[in-house]
Amino acid sequence: MENKLKNLKEKMDNTILKDVHFDDDQSQQVLNSIKNSNYQKKPFSLRNKFNSLISISAISIMFLGITYFAGTQLNLFSGPETRQANDPGENTTAEGTKTVTIEEKANPIEENTTDPKKWKDLSTKGDLVKPDFPTNVNDWVAFQINEFSKKSDVNLPNGGYDEGYDYYLKSQALSMTLGSYIRVEGEDLEKDFENLWVLASAIGHEQFVRTAHIGPNGEAIEKTEYYKQWKPTNKRMKLSFEYMKQLLNDIDIAINKDSKGETFGVSHQLDGDKVEEMESFIRHFEGE
Repeated sequence: MENKLKNLKEKMDNTILKDVHFDDDQSQQVLNSIKNSNYQKKPFSLRNKFNSLISISAISIMFLGITYFAGTQLNLFSGPETRQANDPGENTTAEGTKTVTIEEKANPIEENTTDPKKWKDLSTKGDLVKPDFPTNVNDWVAFQINEFSKKSDVNLPNGGYDEGYDYYLKSQALSMTLGSYIRVEGEDLEKDFENLWVLASAIGHEQFVRTAHIGPNGEAIEKTEYYKQWKPTNKRMKLSFEYMKQLLNDIDIAINKDSKGETFGVSHQLDGDKVEEMESFIRHFEGE
């Protein structure tokens, strides 16, 4: 097969193509045909571009139409007067002229007019059947003043007496009822009652400290048989108890005696001038 193909051109030139000649004129004719065919294709290219342009124009017109429709619905292309005419709250005069009333909706910030001196008794006896203390604030304060002014009736072994232990028992009796049963609502009086509670807690802490060498976990706080081994009552314990008595006195003046009487100036309810001094002492204790 390969031998036949090798001699194919030679055989065709000597036989079929023997009388066929391709001169220069024929070459020129072929070139002219190629050029003419290129020129005929150009209109088709322009036609495609023209069709694309028509499509883009149609899409643009459609988009503009949608935009215009949305704008008319939202009054974006209307003048100020037209928009005002469609607003609620407009007024129309007898001449047909429309005027707009702009209604101002003021939302002023309400000032806190709560009087810090006003207070309310929220005390309750809870589940106690026969409480051994008054269950209203006024009587409770007077009761505590009386308790703090008298000597403790707790007898230590051999008739002994310990000043710090006396402070401890009275302050703990007060703190056990304050908050659980005796409660108030009122900005300044709440601060006074909170200071009472913190001072009582300070006394309880000092009783723990002065007995910790006997019982490191508080075992000897109320073990009166060891009272002679307790450390001496320190200045902080004494001052805390003194502030409690002064504060009870000032609260009593404020709520039971119409703010008339001798005070120590340690009550928020009476705007005392020694409040900061007392609270500085409390903060020093809390910071340790």
